[in-house]
Amino acid sequence: MKINLNLAFADPRISRENFARTSARLPDFLEKISARDLGFAKIFQNPDLPRELEKIERFAVDFSTKFTHLALLGIGGSALGFEVLQTALARQKIHILDTTDPDAIAEFQSSHPPDRTGFLVVSKSGATIETISQFFHFRRLAPAENFAFISETGTFLHREAEKMNAPFFKIPKTVGGRFSALTPAGLVPAACSGIKIQKLVAGATALAVEFCEKTFEKNRPFQLAALQFSAFSAGMTNHACWAFPHRLRDFPAWFAQLLAESTGKSSNGITPLPAVGVADQHSLLQNFIDGRPDKFVIFIHAKSSDFHEKIHAEPPFEHLDGRSFAEIFTAESAGTQKSLAEAKKSSCTIELDQIDEKSLGELLFLFQSATAFLGEFLEIDAFDQPAVERGKILTREILSE
Repeated sequence: MKINLNLAFADPRISRENFARTSARLPDFLEKISARDLGFAKIFQNPDLPRELEKIERFAVDFSTKFTHLALLGIGGSALGFEVLQTALARQKIHILDTTDPDAIAEFQSSHPPDRTGFLVVSKSGATIETISQFFHFRRLAPAENFAFISETGTFLHREAEKMNAPFFKIPKTVGGRFSALTPAGLVPAACSGIKIQKLVAGATALAVEFCEKTFEKNRPFQLAALQFSAFSAGMTNHACWAFPHRLRDFPAWFAQLLAESTGKSSNGITPLPAVGVADQHSLLQNFIDGRPDKFVIFIHAKSSDFHEKIHAEPPFEHLDGRSFAEIFTAESAGTQKSLAEAKKSSCTIELDQIDEKSLGELLFLFQSATAFLGEFLEIDAFDQPAVERGKILTREILSE
């Protein structure tokens, strides 16, 4: 399985020569990243990882068959990564409750009787207000055996797991929430939903090796980051992630959090724009082509479906007659990219041979590691989120009044 990274230099503000010159910074960036001791890049070097994956798989078999319903109580980085995996790969649906909206809570509770629902409580800090409030609510309505916890050690949720004698899975302290999709935060619910996490980790591990390559041509995470930085430096401060496959429709939302929280610092940074499928040809494309020249587009494609039934069309739609939806879908995506190129807009295309566990592991790690390089390009700490933390503090102050 390969992810093919294809670059289109249509905009004259980005040249192949300037892009290639960024390659000289790769060795220095790798040294700086290594000094940061970034856990998201090192978890695949853990010799205990195979045993941890087996523990997760054993738990998932038991937990997922014990209840009528499954729910994940989590938000942001504790939910978005798994949501990508579930939409693309899952065989058993887990409801993601990522809100404190009372109507949403009431609707969920009416269709998921708490005593027959298994709850995965996920928060890296163990103090996320949305997750904790949900936990307190459902703890009154369901027995202790209905809960499992995923957090850092030493947190409130860790202590609750011990008090309730409930399963607990550790998120490494050195891995930030938005980088945690390939830790137990994403792997435990993925296993419970029927996803093959061994293959998911295998795909990520392959990209983790590539992330350490000091040769520009062999390091696709650095290539992606270099292209994004080149576009940003040329005035393209808004980066769209346009996932065409329907099964990857939740990937742009995950991308948006990763990019916004990692680069939006000190009145600077890249603004993410999520886009999905052919639908956004009819909403965003006009602006991308004819609006302000401040957008750079990252397309994500995958091999077409095996559904090849032919359409029987009538005049004046002869061009559709005998065509399959796969052919139409491919033509629409190609037309979108061609229209951007004709308008002198640069883009990048990431092509997956297929959508499976290994390719999703690669794809998630590709963007995580590219974001680490982007932080070095932008000379910021890509792993903190001071503005988000301030909002959390103010929320607690308001509720304490």
